[in-house]
Amino acid sequence: MPKTEKSNSGRLTITATTFSRLAGVIFFLVAIVQLKRLTQGWVITVDGQQIPLWVSGIMFVVALSLGYLGSTARPDGKG
Repeated sequence: MPKTEKSNSGRLTITATTFSRLAGVIFFLVAIVQLKRLTQGWVITVDGQQIPLWVSGIMFVVALSLGYLGSTARPDGKG
């Protein structure tokens, strides 16, 4: 269960580590979609222009890297 703290305003706040790990999971999901586009050759068209598959290759590497960084986040001061 993610660590949360109760602030004075009564709202729950999320810790930086939990936020980073959540972002990491989202980036891993984006990486999976990019890899799936690469392997299955999905066509994406934006404003009449077809986006080349090599763009998904770059985005896969970027999203995978960001996912790794987010999932390995540590609490501040403990690194």
